[in-house]
Amino acid sequence: FSHSDHPFFDNTILPYIISKIYSRNLIYSILERYPHTAFGSEQIIKISLESMLISLFRRYSEEEPLFAYEQAEHPMLHRNHDIFLSQVIQYLNQHISEHLTVAQICKDNMIGRSHLQNIFHKKKGCGVMEYFSWLKIEAAKKLIRENRYNYSQIANLLGYSSYQYFSLQFKNYTRMTPSQYHRSIKSFSE
Repeated sequence: FSHSDHPFFDNTILPYIISKIYSRNLIYSILERYPHTAFGSEQIIKISLESMLISLFRRYSEEEPLFAYEQAEHPMLHRNHDIFLSQVIQYLNQHISEHLTVAQICKDNMIGRSHLQNIFHKKKGCGVMEYFSWLKIEAAKKLIRENRYNYSQIANLLGYSSYQYFSLQFKNYTRMTPSQYHRSIKSFSE
């Protein structure tokens, strides 16, 4: 008797059992809602089923495959990473004025922390929070060019806790303070 004779000891059965329990609980919660045919019930069921399918896909696309025939990387996985990445970037842009955490991004996009970070490092060359900070600075540069808000208002609009922190972040990314940036674009346009 050796551990390799039994898949349970290879840590392939346990994730399957956990997914099965999660799926069963999700289906039970769907069925509990079904008798109540209130407005939107059908949509809630569809969304819950989609959520289950996405969770299962993500679970098995980021972990080791359960079966040997799953080991070859499928070209669809790369395309799905690109689609997912664009969805997360859209999410970040929609929440540009908020103070987000990796945990919140993962929760709202139903993905594991390490999988999210791996996708960003592979596709963007940085972590998700560094990318989010870069998006904020790009938005700040646009707002400065529009010349409708002062720097404190821009910091507030983009969810920074203070003007000083905003200015520090801005300088880290652009090597200029917001006012230096404003002067540089002003002199460039003249």
